[in-house]
Order: sequence, then C-alpha cells, then structure tokens
Amino acid sequence: GSTGVRSVEIDPGLTAAVKPTRVSRGHSFKVRVSDAGDPVSGATVGFNSHGYRTNAHGIATIRVPRSAHLGLHKLRIRKSGYDVAARFIHVIH
Repeated sequence: GSTGVRSVEIDPGLTAAVKPTRVSRGHSFKVRVSDAGDPVSGATVGFNSHGYRTNAHGIATIRVPRSAHLGLHKLRIRKSGYDVAARFIHVIH
C-alpha cells in the first residue's frame, strides 16, 4: 500500500559566512559560500551595487570603497540552481 508520503523538490540552500562583520571603509572582508560544507565557486556576492565572484575555494574578497555609506549593508549571494542567501555587514568608519 501507499504510505501517503510525497517527494517534494526543494532548491538547495547556500550557506555564507562573513568575516569580519564590522569593517572600515578602505578595508576588506571575505565571504565564504558553501553547500553542505562544500565550497561553491562562481557564486555572486552583491555588495554596494557590484557583483563579486567566489573563487574555487568558495571565497570572495571584497574591499569596501571609501565612498560607502556608514551603517548596515545587505549582501545578496546568488548562484544558479540555489535559493538566494542574504547576510549583512556593518561599515563602521
């Protein structure tokens, strides 16, 4: 008989770790993108109206321009076939 269980396809999720989360203008931060612990290369990290690609190790290094506004900035992490992930950094001075 049937168990009544249906399979549902779910888009895989990206995990993104940001270090540091508080950064000064003119300095850099890194975003490490992974899927179940494995690095995701070629993901795009959107920050300050620009897109930055992750390398073979799943890492994008982003320099905060001196013109960036102070305060909270939302990062959008995208890769085809995945749900969009969002993280935040705080530009402190």
